[in-house]
Parts: sequence; structure tokens; C-alpha cells
Amino acid sequence: MTRLERPEMRELECFLAVAEHLNFSRAARSLGLSQPPLTRHIQALEGRVGCRLLERDTHSVSLTEPGRRYLEDARAALAILDRASESLRLAREGVTERLRLAFVGALLDDPLVRLFQKFQESHPRCHLEASDLAPAAQVEAILSGELDGGFMGARPEKVPRELDLTVWREEELLLAVPAGHPLAAGDAAGVRTGLSWKALRGQSWVMVSREAAPAFRQQFAGLCAQTGLGTVKIVQESERVTAILAMVAVGSGITLVPEGAGRIITHGVTFLKLARPVPRLQHAFACRRSGSPPSTIKEFLRLLVAASDPRPPGSRR
Repeated sequence: MTRLERPEMRELECFLAVAEHLNFSRAARSLGLSQPPLTRHIQALEGRVGCRLLERDTHSVSLTEPGRRYLEDARAALAILDRASESLRLAREGVTERLRLAFVGALLDDPLVRLFQKFQESHPRCHLEASDLAPAAQVEAILSGELDGGFMGARPEKVPRELDLTVWREEELLLAVPAGHPLAAGDAAGVRTGLSWKALRGQSWVMVSREAAPAFRQQFAGLCAQTGLGTVKIVQESERVTAILAMVAVGSGITLVPEGAGRIITHGVTFLKLARPVPRLQHAFACRRSGSPPSTIKEFLRLLVAASDPRPPGSRR
């Protein structure tokens, strides 16, 4: 089997620039190059990998099928090099530890930001990295060692043996409907006592996908069975709560979201309380189980538990 030559970093940078701009002139300007050396770098890279990565003529540039596959790995390779350079910079500045966390975008609020800040202030030699990641992706990244912990939202019923879960918050789930929707009209909404579950029959729903948030979808299915809604009509799905709320705003359907998600969008969506059984969501923080966890994650967990609401479920009003 012929061994491929390793590309040079500049060749990868040129390839990514052209793949992003799909225009050699704009890609060259973004890199501070003239077009001839950019073209030579692309040709050299294609020579190393043994195939064309880009189709180009006088009018357009596009990725070939091998080019599309190579693009993801090229991005990942440069990201690793960037992280390595950043680690060296931090080490020179006296930062010797790292804590890699993820969160579901809908959970990021002032208390969580303050928790991150408090940890960083008390651990100046630790570099805190935080990223927005869906719950299922968080579990994979924690198990593979790419993350130290994650704020994953709904607590799953089945937890991999390698994970420890800490329930750190509980909040009510609200019904999100398009502004002006009949469910939100006047006294019929029953806002004071909660909207009847029966009123939701026949509605179209938009939901976070089962692949992205399996625990939440399982909880939703349980609520539908418990309240007599049965199988509901889900017309659209997304991995992100922000996209779900945008779908609600344009009238695609209704959905359930944590109470705190009301800050994400303030126009085009009305949030309503539901009658008994009042749906509530337990938020879980996941980290890898080990006999001797790193001191950084132990310290972060200590701060998280101290900041959590100590009241038992059902009493937080």
C-alpha cells in the first residue's frame, strides 16, 4: 500500500480558505497571499494526497467528493495544532491545568456564567474551556476523554457505568406557542391555573431531536402518555433549542422548553404554564467516574453543588 505524503500546514490552510470562500481571489486575500502561490499550495496538496480536491474553472470553484471528505479532517488537524499552540502559550503564562466543559445552549444563563467565573477566579492556573454541545454529543465526548464534564439538561434514566451524574437544578417546563396563537388567547389560556393538557390535542409540535436529546424526548413521551395526549404530530426537529424556538415563532408548531429558555427569544413566542401534572426538568451535570478524578473537576463539582438549589424536587416555586 502506497504511503501518502503528509501535507504541510500552509497547504491545509490554503485548502480550507478556498473551501470556505469557494473563490481563489477571496481566499488569497484572507491569507495575505497573491493568487499564484495559493494555487501552487493547492496543487502541491493535491499531488500529495493523489487526487483532485477542488473543481475549478474560470467561473466557479467547488469541492469534489474526496475534497468534501478531506475538509472535515483538515479542519480537525488544524484545530489540534491551534490547541497545541494555545496550550504552550498558557504554559508560558503559568497556566498549568485545563478544564473542558460543555453545556446545552438553552441552559446558559447568568448563574451558570457566574459559576464559571467563580471557578476561574479561584483557580487562576486552570484554563476553563466551555462549548455548546448537544447532550448525546456530550456523553460521547466525556467517555472518549475529549471533555471533563457537561451540563446535559434532562437526566437520562439509563446512565453509562463510566459516568457520574449530579442533579444541580430543577425547573418547570413551559409551553411555547406562536404569538397570537389561540392557545394563548385571553382567559382561554388559563394562565393563572395552568393550561389544560386536553387543549393540546391535535396540535403540531416542533421538538429537539431524539438523537440530540434522548432523555428529554423520553420524558416528553412519558408526559404524553400520562396526560392522555398519546402520540403527537411532530412536524419538525432540530438539535438546538434556539432553532426550535425560531420554528415556533414562525408558526411551525408548539413545543415544551425549560422556563429559563424564555430569555432566548422575546419576540414572536408566548410562554404558557401547564396544568397538573406540571412538567418539570431535572438538569444533570455529567463527568467521568474514576477512583481518583482530577482535582480540577472535583473542585468544580464542589462549587456546583454549593451553588445548586438545595430544596427537594416539587418544592421549588
